[in-house]
Amino acid sequence: MKTFDFNPFDPDLLKNPYPIYEKLRSNNRVYYNELRGFWVVSRYEDVKSILKNTEDFSSAEGVHLILDTNGCVDKSNHKSPIPLLIQLDPPQHTRMRTLVQKAFTPSRIVELEPTIRNLVNEYIDGFISKGECDIVEDFASPIPVDVISIMVGFDKKYRKMLRNVSRELVQTSSQPGGYRPYLAELFPVLIEEANSRKKNPRDDLLTELIHTEIDGERLTDAQLYAFFFLLLVAGSETTTNLLSTSLLTLNHYPDIRNHLVKHTEDIPNAVEEFLRFESPAQGLVRTTTKDINFAGVDIPKGEKVLLLYGAANRDSENILRSDSIKLDRSSREHLAFGYGVHFCLGANLARLEAKIALEELLSRIPNYTIVNSEPSWLESGIVRGLKNLNITFTPEPR
Repeated sequence: MKTFDFNPFDPDLLKNPYPIYEKLRSNNRVYYNELRGFWVVSRYEDVKSILKNTEDFSSAEGVHLILDTNGCVDKSNHKSPIPLLIQLDPPQHTRMRTLVQKAFTPSRIVELEPTIRNLVNEYIDGFISKGECDIVEDFASPIPVDVISIMVGFDKKYRKMLRNVSRELVQTSSQPGGYRPYLAELFPVLIEEANSRKKNPRDDLLTELIHTEIDGERLTDAQLYAFFFLLLVAGSETTTNLLSTSLLTLNHYPDIRNHLVKHTEDIPNAVEEFLRFESPAQGLVRTTTKDINFAGVDIPKGEKVLLLYGAANRDSENILRSDSIKLDRSSREHLAFGYGVHFCLGANLARLEAKIALEELLSRIPNYTIVNSEPSWLESGIVRGLKNLNITFTPEPR
């Protein structure tokens, strides 16, 4: 069944993984890497099917593909020491999601629009007179962390620390225990802030999460800290990487960029295409709970199965002209935010942040040019994003 050595951590894949994804889809509905000891599912309908099947394919033993020092999959249980929502299966997942989903109600997201727009323009003001910037460091990275900080009611002094922790956590997500030093930096601040809200409630998300009660049940302290941890990492890195890769994609499609400058009403559709085309999360892992036959292939209990969202979202069997950007697609049925019970809670927040950021950037610096001849990609097996992206543009007064 093995036809080649697919390794999502291979540096040669970073620039353009999509020809390899096509090879995976074409050759095997289920691919097994005998050398490294993990399975891959890459076709759209197959990935979607497994995402719906939480009974046979569990999230509870970790959702990241972790390789040992020999480059082989580490099959030990990498469940987080805190109860992360993405590492829970029903019914535990259902109970916790019910308690935290108030954070992302449609009304709460809509209320954030003026705040996000002000932040976006403040950051553009910081570099527009210079005629150049690193759009990751100076724009895409700080904005989503700032939005989260405002939502939970954190002081501005913590924002730099939160940005650093978020980015380092992504870079170490594939390393056993790589997150622990950053938890040690983050959690004392979170504990202090939570204790303050318990004594003196405020009008912010952290207070609401602490005091939300459904059927007599509230979040435990561990669940609260775990949710904030997930909110920080997933909620910031998804948008950061979506923004940076969107600007890179627009550089490759000047006709689409020119269209969006003139027709901002099409930016929401463009955001959906950018999510599909360069999915910020390229894939997550499930662990088989029993011996199972999937697509005619026997997969033993306890095996790691990588669900390759980035490949599924370019599956030409389901998506017409999947390797090009089309603003008139009628469907949002890409898998960039997952599917089923683990569909991303913050999807609409990420969409809103990206929409506003692109509206303001394309209005104020429509003529930007990318300086990097070879963009530097994050070296994380499941995250598709840029370390930096230097651009130049016609300087304007603030």
